[in-house]
Amino acid sequence: MQPWDSWKGYKSLPIEKWTEDDYKVMDQLSLLSLNVDNNFDALFKYVQTNGKIKVPEDFSEVINCLELGDD
Repeated sequence: MQPWDSWKGYKSLPIEKWTEDDYKVMDQLSLLSLNVDNNFDALFKYVQTNGKIKVPEDFSEVINCLELGDD
């Protein structure tokens, strides 16, 4: 994935609409990322079990935001 790719989840959810739980998810993701060299499996599992973080299996759900507005 590229930084300009988007899909349902945090990549397309404006931060103004985040809930307390969304911030907790990001806090946990940050903590796991800090220790990724020692515990990659935990980070991988966390991402894979969170639909708002995980890249969709069906790539047709991914939007290239660079192409938006190029009519």
